[in-house]
Amino acid sequence: MKPHDHVEPLANGYLLTGEVALDIERSPDYVRWLERHGHLPAVKTNRGVRLFRRQDVDAYRERRDRQRDARHQQQMSHERSRDAARAARVRS
Repeated sequence: MKPHDHVEPLANGYLLTGEVALDIERSPDYVRWLERHGHLPAVKTNRGVRLFRRQDVDAYRERRDRQRDARHQQQMSHERSRDAARAARVRS
C-alpha cells in the first residue's frame, strides 16, 4: 500500500496540510513551503486553513517522481561515462 492510498479527502474533495504531508511523506512545514512557493496550489478558508485538491497533490507527486527518475538516469549516465574513461586510462 502506498502512503497516499490511505488518505481520504474531506467530503468536499480537499485534503488538509497534515493529510498532504502523510500522502507525500514530507512534513507539514514542507507542504506549506510548497504552497507558498507555488509548487502545490491550495485554497485558504476564512480562518487560513489550507485546502489542497487531491488531483493537485497527485500531479505534484507525479512531477516529483519524474524529476527524481530523470536525475537518477542522468547520474547513472555520468557514472558510466566516468567509469569508461577510467577504464580507458587503465588500459593505456
